[in-house]
Amino acid sequence: MTVKQRIESHIISRNGCWITDYKGGCSRPKIIINGKSYQLARAAYEAYKGAIPEKMCVCHTCDNGLCINPDHLFLASQVDNIADRQQKNRQAKGSVVGNARLTESQVEEIRDLLAEGKLTTRQIAEKFGVYASVISAINTGKIWSHVEGIGAKINTRRVNAKLDETKVKDIKKLLSQGMSTSKIGKLYGVGKSTIAAIYQNKTWTHVNLD
Repeated sequence: MTVKQRIESHIISRNGCWITDYKGGCSRPKIIINGKSYQLARAAYEAYKGAIPEKMCVCHTCDNGLCINPDHLFLASQVDNIADRQQKNRQAKGSVVGNARLTESQVEEIRDLLAEGKLTTRQIAEKFGVYASVISAINTGKIWSHVEGIGAKINTRRVNAKLDETKVKDIKKLLSQGMSTSKIGKLYGVGKSTIAAIYQNKTWTHVNLD
C-alpha cells in the first residue's frame, strides 16, 4: 500500500478535521515508513501536497494537532510557527519551554542591545549563541513578546533609548558605590540585566568615569 492508501485506511473521522487511529507521543500521531518514524501530519502533507523543503514545519490552520486533513495543513518556517503560536497564545512562554536557548533576563539584555544600536543582529546572535533570525524575531515582537519592552520598534527605539551617556556615567558611579543592580534598574526604568551588562563592561564600554 502507498502512504496515502495507508492513511486513508486508518481515518476514523472526517468531520472537518481528519482523525486517524494512529498513535503518537505529545498528541501528535506518527507513522512508520520504511522502518522510520514520521509525524503523520508531515507524511500526509507529502502524500497529498508534495515534498517539504528543508527546515520547514507543517502547521495546522485548525490548531488540532491530531488532524491530518491536507486542506488544514500548511508550511511555515520555525520562526513563523513560533510566531503563530505566540499570536494565538497557545505556547509555553519563555524559559519554561524545554528547549529554550534564552532566558528572560538575556532577552532583556538583547532588547537593550538592539535599542543601543551598536551591534548588528548577527553580532548579538553570536554573543548569545542563537540564529540571527531569532534576534530579528525578538526585535519585531514575533517571539518573547511577554517580556516587557519587546516589540516592533525596539530600535526607535526602546526607552528612546532610556539610557544616554550621562545616565550611564551616573549608573557607573552608583555601581562603584555598591548600589545593587536591581535598585539601579528600578531607578532608571530598565532591567537589572541591563545594569549588570554595564557593570560587566559588556555594553556602553565607551563611557568612563571621570
